[in-house]
Amino acid sequence: MSNQMSSYIPPVKPPEALSPSEERFWAAASHAAGAVLNFLSVGIFGTIAIIIIYLIFKNRSKYVAFQSLQAFIFQLAWFAGMFCVLFCGMAPLLSSNDFGSFVLAEGLGIGFAIIWFFGATIYAIIGAVQCYNGADFRYFIIGHLLPK
Repeated sequence: MSNQMSSYIPPVKPPEALSPSEERFWAAASHAAGAVLNFLSVGIFGTIAIIIIYLIFKNRSKYVAFQSLQAFIFQLAWFAGMFCVLFCGMAPLLSSNDFGSFVLAEGLGIGFAIIWFFGATIYAIIGAVQCYNGADFRYFIIGHLLPK
């Protein structure tokens, strides 16, 4: 009798689905985490927060999984773009002895980096607001490449 009791494994209960308001909140939180935390930490903590949201809710909501995965890829693309913008702006600095070229290249590199940084942050905030309002937000190019 004790042998039968020790081999009993209770059935695993599937995770409970999220309510529509919870789905909207967590989808918006994934976009907002990318925008706000990456704004404060330059690309590190926002992507970690998005991964955590994805891993926690991927089996509970397809909407949250899609939005968080999309936000994660956008933040990676943003970070790679920021890296390229900064280094493309810095390349003339490393190869030029002319101070005028140095100032122009540095100014352009920093200017493009600022535009890139704030543009991506605002775009992610727009995504957060649209998700919170129940819209199906898709990032340009990224949202159409991911399976829904």
